[in-house]
Amino acid sequence: MKKILGSLFTLSAILFLTACSSEPTTPGTHSTDSAVSKADNSNLLEKIKESGELVMGTSPDFAPFEFPAQVDGKNEIIGADVDIAKAVAEDLGVELKIMQLDFNNLMPSMQAGKLNMVLAGVSATKERQKNADFSIPYYTPSQKIVVKKDKLAEYTTVESFTGKNIGAQQGSIQEDVAKEQLSNAKLTSIPKNTTMLIQVASGGLDGMVLEGAIAESYVKQNPDLGIADVTLSSEDDEAYAVALPKNSGALKEEVDKVIQQLIDEGKIDEFIATNSQIAEENAQ
Repeated sequence: MKKILGSLFTLSAILFLTACSSEPTTPGTHSTDSAVSKADNSNLLEKIKESGELVMGTSPDFAPFEFPAQVDGKNEIIGADVDIAKAVAEDLGVELKIMQLDFNNLMPSMQAGKLNMVLAGVSATKERQKNADFSIPYYTPSQKIVVKKDKLAEYTTVESFTGKNIGAQQGSIQEDVAKEQLSNAKLTSIPKNTTMLIQVASGGLDGMVLEGAIAESYVKQNPDLGIADVTLSSEDDEAYAVALPKNSGALKEEVDKVIQQLIDEGKIDEFIATNSQIAEENAQ
C-alpha cells in the first residue's frame, strides 16, 4: 500500500504542476459525428511546425506506457508512449508538450482542438475511428485480470468472477472487454487505474481488467497482487495506435513514417522494456 500511495503522491504533484494548462473538456462540448467528419485538418502539420510545438495528450497512470517519475530531481511523465511522441516531435523539428487528462476526456479534448495527438494506450476501434484518424498500430496488447495474490486459487475461469466486483478504466478498451467477456460480474468503471489498484488491494474490488504489460508492471510493484490464470480474448482493433484529429492528412503520414521506422528498428519493444524497468525501480 505504501508503494501505491507513493506513486499516487508523485502523480498528484505532477497534476498540480500542470493543472493550469490541462482543463478537461466537459461532455457538453463534444463534437457531433457529422461536424468531426467534415473538419479540415489538412494544414495541421504546417500549423504545428509554425508553432514549434507538438501537443500530446495522455493519462499518466499506465506504466510502462505513461507514468510519473523523478528525472534529474524533477517530476516528469515518461513511458513508451512518451518516447514515441518524442521521436515524432524530433522528426518534425518541434518541441513536445504533454497535457494530462483523465482517459475518457482525451479524445473529446483532441476533437475540440486542444491536442494535436493522443498517446495513452489507445485502441483504434471502429467507434473511435468515426471521430479521429489513427496511425498504423504499434503494439498489440493482451488482456489480464489483477486480483489479490491470496485469492489467485479462487479465480481460474471467467465463470469464477460471476457476481464479483470488477473494475476497468472508464472509456478504455478494458471496459469493453469486461462488459463483453465478464458479463456476469459487477462492473465498476473508474477514471484512474491507480484508484482501482487501491480498491483491489483493500478488497473493495475483487479484480481489475488491465492490459498485460501494465498488469505485470503493477504486480511487480505490489507483491500482494497477482494475475489471475484466466484467458481473455483480444480483438484485431485492440492494437494501440496514435490518435490524431480527423482528416489530419500530412500529419498522419509523418506519424506513420516515424512509427514504422521505430518498429523496423525494434525501438518500440526497447521503449517498453526500458520503461518497465524504470517503473519497477521507482516503486522500490
